[in-house]
Amino acid sequence: MKNNLHIKHVELKNIAAYQNNARMHDKKQVDQIARSIKAFGFNNPILIDENNTIIAGHARFEAAKTIGIKAVP
Repeated sequence: MKNNLHIKHVELKNIAAYQNNARMHDKKQVDQIARSIKAFGFNNPILIDENNTIIAGHARFEAAKTIGIKAVP
């Protein structure tokens, strides 16, 4: 079985949020995640599909935008 999973850094401008994302995060949650990323780094990558649409990690994506990160794992 071939494993197609790998971690790469992708520029935020090339990533799209999934329009039907069921989970909503308020500003307080996004700010908490942003503080965590600042303190500990980006420890959990954003999962994207072959079209660079987010599968999981919408709040991390928003937090990265908030603190000015240009590319995320």
